[in-house]
Amino acid sequence: MERRFAFGHSIAGGVDHNSQFFQIAADLLPSALAVLADPAGEHDRVDPAQGDKHPAEVPADLFGKHVQRQLAALVASVGSDSSGSGQSASSSDGGKGGDEDGSGDEPTAGIGDTVEDGAFAFTVTDVETGVSSIGGEYLNQQAQGQYVIVHVTVENVGDRAELFSGANQKLFDADGREYSNDSGAEIYLENSESFLNEINPGNTVEAQVVFDIPEDVEPVSIELHESVFSGGVTVSLS
Repeated sequence: MERRFAFGHSIAGGVDHNSQFFQIAADLLPSALAVLADPAGEHDRVDPAQGDKHPAEVPADLFGKHVQRQLAALVASVGSDSSGSGQSASSSDGGKGGDEDGSGDEPTAGIGDTVEDGAFAFTVTDVETGVSSIGGEYLNQQAQGQYVIVHVTVENVGDRAELFSGANQKLFDADGREYSNDSGAEIYLENSESFLNEINPGNTVEAQVVFDIPEDVEPVSIELHESVFSGGVTVSLS
């Protein structure tokens, strides 16, 4: 439940309950003017037209207490209207089951299997581990730990050109830790084919996706994506 209050001419609270939006608004301007016009509290309400007196005549705590009472009533009303929203949200979340990144699911595909995500069909063909550097004698990049190079065939099975990017791919270890792609190292890799590579329908590229992970860590799966917005598909590397 979310409550929002804006001070000025009005105070409002909003509640999102079972995809319905309830808004409770209370215009406090007449009441506020009444307090400003009657600092001694001689009248419960006065004509708003009298509320042109200077605010300096009013003790600060008097106006504050008046606003607090209005807020308390507003919050109580909001809370009573949405008392069941917490249980409903909990029930909805519980039905998802599993981690958001999908790494908690047991991969069913392995090296050599073809899987699809969006317009791309992926086939992991090889995995290199323990690579300490990428590049030539003079132009190269050293791994912080070890480079893991995943060789993957990417085919566009859709009906329009799509961009394949190594940056959208994720590597996981046995503890479920996620590792991002090292696009900087791929620059030194000959024919990596994984940096913003536009693939036309029916075409196939042999890409190499690079990750930099600790030396004592073994990669167990890769999550392959058509784009940063796609659901992805998991392939076991062990």
